[in-house]
Amino acid sequence: MLKVQFFARLKDQLGTANIEVEIPASISVVDLKAQLIANNNTWQKPLSADNILCAVNHEVVSEQHIIKSSDEVAFFPPVTGG
Repeated sequence: MLKVQFFARLKDQLGTANIEVEIPASISVVDLKAQLIANNNTWQKPLSADNILCAVNHEVVSEQHIIKSSDEVAFFPPVTGG
């Protein structure tokens, strides 16, 4: 099972901080997003926003990055400091 975490306003919009999902041996970030949306169509707008970032094992990655089931994935909006 793949552990997926959601942070900041994305967590509030989706109504959960984390979920576990079953994935094939490997899947791209964009395909994972599509799978999450297919499982819950109310997540389409928040997860499809252009500015949502993804980190795999604490490293920001592109949507083409390949995820393995042993990875930890996080989705979050951009953060600002101050």
